[in-house]
Amino acid sequence: MDRAIQFLTDPKVKLSTVETRVDFLKRKGMSDEDILGAARTAGDRGVAKHILSANQGLRDVADGEAKKQVTIPDRLITVDELAAMDGQGGRPLCLSCKGIVYEVDPSFYGKGEAYHAFAAKDCTRHLAKVSVGDSESNRTWGDLSAAQVEVLNDWEEKYQAKYPILGRLDTSQLQPPDAEEPMKPSKASKAGSSGCAQQ
Repeated sequence: MDRAIQFLTDPKVKLSTVETRVDFLKRKGMSDEDILGAARTAGDRGVAKHILSANQGLRDVADGEAKKQVTIPDRLITVDELAAMDGQGGRPLCLSCKGIVYEVDPSFYGKGEAYHAFAAKDCTRHLAKVSVGDSESNRTWGDLSAAQVEVLNDWEEKYQAKYPILGRLDTSQLQPPDAEEPMKPSKASKAGSSGCAQQ
């Protein structure tokens, strides 16, 4: 398994087709289940999807696991509360994807890191469009294309598998996609932090 993970994370191997990677591992005597486990550990979503699409039994198991694992706390989080979940002063570092609030890793989303622009906001549209920024934060996403929704669903699966869920975002507060300016937190959320601690 370790060698398979090493293989799938090799930068040169990543340039090959999914079929080539899967065929290589199968020639090494690995079962579909083992390949799926290695792909998930290595973060190779292409190989994982290929195996699941070809194996109904594993797909049913994966669907069942996802349903069992994803529990959303009964907590409604406002946009202002999310804006204060910036990882500062002992507060959790969070983002929202498709209206679900996750506590994320500071090494990726903390101040100065690659995805910090997503922190303390609903970043659904940016994830769907594979763009890092702020211009489409805190906006509704009902107008996304089918291809963008597929990308977004991949991100959702990743977050659900990796990060704790704190609750649901109050999506009634999100702006429409064509709003001139992205929604900014109110002065109250910047001034105080009483509403942002985990409950």
